[in-house]
Amino acid sequence: MVKLIVFIALIAIICLLIVNYVETGTITLFPRKTTPREQEIRSLEKKLKAVEREMKSLEDQARMIGLAVPETIDTAQKDLIREKEALEAKLRELKGKP
Repeated sequence: MVKLIVFIALIAIICLLIVNYVETGTITLFPRKTTPREQEIRSLEKKLKAVEREMKSLEDQARMIGLAVPETIDTAQKDLIREKEALEAKLRELKGKP
């Protein structure tokens, strides 16, 4: 019975760690409160990573069909580049503030 209780407690702690990691990006049992600015920075960083993944996916698809990457820059990829630049600028601005 004691082993079962220990096992359940261990599973609960692991679940708490996973939830906190997904929400905050750090492995902690009790995460500190984040400011709205930190939350915005984290959100922008996630968006930036998503844009970079999508750009890489487009490049990989172009290579698979045998096109050179510069030849395949179409409207969608140009939009992704603009979005990436805007996100990077906003991140620099937010990180530069005290």
